[in-house]
Formats: sequence, C-alpha cells, structure tokens
Amino acid sequence: MSAHRRFFLALALLALMAACVHDFTFLDGASSCDARVCMGIEIEGSLRVIGTSTTSSARGRLEVFHSGRWGTVCDDGFDVADANVACRQMGYARGTSFTAGNGSGDIWMDDLRCGGSESDLASCTFSGWGVHNCSHSEDVGVECTR
Repeated sequence: MSAHRRFFLALALLALMAACVHDFTFLDGASSCDARVCMGIEIEGSLRVIGTSTTSSARGRLEVFHSGRWGTVCDDGFDVADANVACRQMGYARGTSFTAGNGSGDIWMDDLRCGGSESDLASCTFSGWGVHNCSHSEDVGVECTR
C-alpha cells in the first residue's frame, strides 16, 4: 500500500474516532462505548452503555462483548471499584453503579471483584463467562463522569 493511501486511511480513521468522542453518534447505537466499539470494531471484552450521555458523562445499562454477542453484567457484588474500571475502559475518569435491569440475551458476567487498578473489566475476577445466578432484573448500570 502506498504512503499516500495509508495517510488517507489514517485520516478516515481519525474522523471516525472524532465522531465517536465528540458527537456521540455511535455506529452500534450505544450512548457511550470504548473507542473500538464506536468505530464498529467489536472485540472481545469491549464495553458499551445503553442509555444517555453528554460530553462529560454517560448513564445506562452496562453491556460487554463476548463470543460475538453483546450481553449484560449482573449487579451481584458490583461496586464502585468495578464501576471505576468499566468507566475508565470507556474513557471516563470514574463511575458509580446502580441496578438498571431490562436487558436481554446473554448475561455474561457475575460476581465481579475488581481491585480498581485493572485496565479492563475482563481482567477482574468474576464467575466465568456466562456463569451466573441472575435474571435481567439484576443487570447493572453505570454512571460514568469525566
């Protein structure tokens, strides 16, 4: 690939990233997400928030991408350390949690126990992918702030 073509591809990628971060017009319909998801790149462990967002905060149900599908996170044991890790993964400074409920599909994570310094939620201790004792009425929500 020529240097000229690589340059224009890099510019296009930067434009997509700017749209994600500044305009909150995400390709996957989420109100907030980590940059990979905003650009339509869904990779294992990516997170998104289904709810509302502004330039400085996001609030809604937390979802995680695993085995090619989006699923929810159970609120059992989910605390401020877990919320902080999730929010930092999505580019925010800090977070709090609440019970959001109303999800559908897979419940991917339960009994999360983050120390607070992890770089992503999947690095925290949890019951195992898809191992849970929850219903969707227990889906966790996060409120993330910059």
